[in-house]
Amino acid sequence: MIIDEGTRKEARPIWFAASVILLLSAFRICALSIIEIRALIDRYTDIPLATTLVNVLFFWLLATLWLAFREWQNAAFREQELQRVVASISPDVLMVVSSGRTITACNSAVKHIFGFEAAEVIGRNTDLLYADRRVKNEDREIYNSLQKVGFHVGYASGRRKDGGTVPLEIVTGNLKGRPGAVVLVRDISQREAAERELMAAKERVDRANGDKTEALEMLELNYVKLQKLEGLKERLTHMIVHDLKSPISAINGYLGILKSQAGDKLDEEGSQCLSEAAKLTAHLREMVITLLDVSRLESDQLPLKPQPCDLESLVREAMTLLGSDLAEKQMVIESPDKPVLAFCDPDVMRRVVVNMADNAIKFTPAGGKVMIAMQKANGEVQLSFTDEGPGIPEQYHDKIFDHFGQVDARKFSTGVGLAFCKLAVEAHGGRIHLRSKVGDGSTFTVFLPIKHRFPDGPVASESEEDSKERS
Repeated sequence: MIIDEGTRKEARPIWFAASVILLLSAFRICALSIIEIRALIDRYTDIPLATTLVNVLFFWLLATLWLAFREWQNAAFREQELQRVVASISPDVLMVVSSGRTITACNSAVKHIFGFEAAEVIGRNTDLLYADRRVKNEDREIYNSLQKVGFHVGYASGRRKDGGTVPLEIVTGNLKGRPGAVVLVRDISQREAAERELMAAKERVDRANGDKTEALEMLELNYVKLQKLEGLKERLTHMIVHDLKSPISAINGYLGILKSQAGDKLDEEGSQCLSEAAKLTAHLREMVITLLDVSRLESDQLPLKPQPCDLESLVREAMTLLGSDLAEKQMVIESPDKPVLAFCDPDVMRRVVVNMADNAIKFTPAGGKVMIAMQKANGEVQLSFTDEGPGIPEQYHDKIFDHFGQVDARKFSTGVGLAFCKLAVEAHGGRIHLRSKVGDGSTFTVFLPIKHRFPDGPVASESEEDSKERS
């Protein structure tokens, strides 16, 4: 163990007591050996008093020696405690260095980081382990930091016994009450590796974000193109359908003229073909008008003229428009004793009833029953259409209302009819609910507000031609 300046200060009382003992011993020898001096002293001094003083001094010296020994023993114990604490700290290297940077104590972790045994570094300069731990590269950087804040944190490249190097973080702190400093040396190899991995991960994330941004930009560009194509498709569909109205109306007119002028000249088969052609032409005309109205509803351009309507009367009027479609089916209309009033556009809602009833009739087998029921409940008017058809699989419950839906979904609806119904009912502030199970038929329920409650949106004026076509 190396005794530093603090240990020397603690040993001073022992040296002082030993010096006094030597002085008194010399005095005692002189007093016994020189008779003349003793005789002279005997004549001028009181022998009992001198003996008492010598004895007092002797016992005082014994007490001083005991106290000095205890102080030395305590100092040695503290030194051993310091060595034990320093040795117990792991995995970081903890060293005590003198003001001249000589290592006076060190724990065993120095073996793990530098490859040296603790005994090999004690008494050596810190240059054995590392060269410089300054950050700002100023000559008095570490000293100034210790004076101002009491510690200093720096970095250095460590020198291993086998010639290798290791990155270090070095924390230097003041020692209270004694010169020198305590130094904590930490191996930061894993930290630097983690930082490099973090930087690499950040670069990968940045590259991924760049690719993601590029993909989003491409997706946005494609979405804009898709919107343009969708708009072009809608405009093209609207133009085609709009242009079909005139020739279909002309064909329907010519068929009427043909039936009035030559109907009695045709045989039964010819008259049936003429009637079927007129029926199909009327159906085609209705589909064209429905397509146009679907387009207007999607763009909030279909004007509505809402007014209180008796639903039972409206349903029965709609049934007269179905004609021969009801020949092989049983139609049941259930209504309460009091009229069920709804605030709606009667022309638009009549077409909704025709489409919903036509859809129920289409999928009800011959001899089956179609039920139309109406009631008021929860502040709404409910108008339901129940068929005895094969039912609709759950995966198609939403798709059958899409006029551009999948081909498989079209098997369960009458084309654009249900799409028009959904948009028309929503334009009135209502909704349509479907309850269906494969093998148990289907029930479409229209919910309409009792009071005027239309969603906000632009309402266009209705042209005279459109009014005539709708009527």
